[in-house]
Amino acid sequence: MTMNPTRRRHDEQQIARLDRPVALSPLFRMGEGKEVKYRTQFTYDGDPVEIEITSRTTLGATEQDVLLAIEQIASTKGFRLETGGKIAIETTAAAILRALNDKHEGGREFGRVKEAVEKLASVTVKVEKKQSSGRYKPVCIDNLISLIGDQDGKLVIRIHPVFGHIIRGGSGYIQIDLKERMRLDSTGRILHAVVCSTVNRGSTGRMLIGSLCQRTWGDPRPLARRKEALNHFFDEIEKMGWTATVERPEGRKASSGDPVVFVRPAAKPVKSPSGLPARRLRPTTQPINNAVPDEIDIENEPCPF
Repeated sequence: MTMNPTRRRHDEQQIARLDRPVALSPLFRMGEGKEVKYRTQFTYDGDPVEIEITSRTTLGATEQDVLLAIEQIASTKGFRLETGGKIAIETTAAAILRALNDKHEGGREFGRVKEAVEKLASVTVKVEKKQSSGRYKPVCIDNLISLIGDQDGKLVIRIHPVFGHIIRGGSGYIQIDLKERMRLDSTGRILHAVVCSTVNRGSTGRMLIGSLCQRTWGDPRPLARRKEALNHFFDEIEKMGWTATVERPEGRKASSGDPVVFVRPAAKPVKSPSGLPARRLRPTTQPINNAVPDEIDIENEPCPF
């Protein structure tokens, strides 16, 4: 297979990119078992487009890890451009683990990667364009990724155009620092991706606790069961240079309607001072600046179809 090198280079932070419709969908959550059928509308190059993501079950942090690693490998090692905007890469389970800074290479880890690839390959993505009649017409129906070869330890993976276009230089994506991500546990990795989909690098963003719980566990309500996981996540990302502050009046218990203000570092994270930060689900009087709304507008981008 002849591979074409990509023009983009990652910085030392190992930034991977994830398409916004995929990132904002309920595809990756803690706990499997629920069917996913997510539809969203946005604009490609001035054309109204509707995307439908379907999966027999929600996927977890491991599948999200592998999808991000596939994107990083394609962006740094090269890919083959196919008809219809699809791209294909040739890689190995070992290379995927290396992209995630996972030094545990062996039969068990390789099997875990291949299982994740197979689960990702079961996800269907349908893209429809709006016609002059006002109806949407399907222009692309395929799996998010397809495993088209598995010989001699090599994986040949084809990637759906809606995800592949960001690898080819398109816009409309979120950025995830893999070095940050892989320092977290599985719950923390899902939370990290959720927050990164709202807060750009070097900026401030605001999310409700209920929204964090909804997008991570699929339910905004059982806050008492999530408090320990949220506090642990806030503590861990502060060690990486973030800040996370819950806006809550003194004397009132935490609720799903409390906003969390995140400040995301722009450059290489600065090591935090010694000692753990205070639990963020306690009241705070820290001033909040440059808060942004929870909703995100997906920007216009060149149509890959």
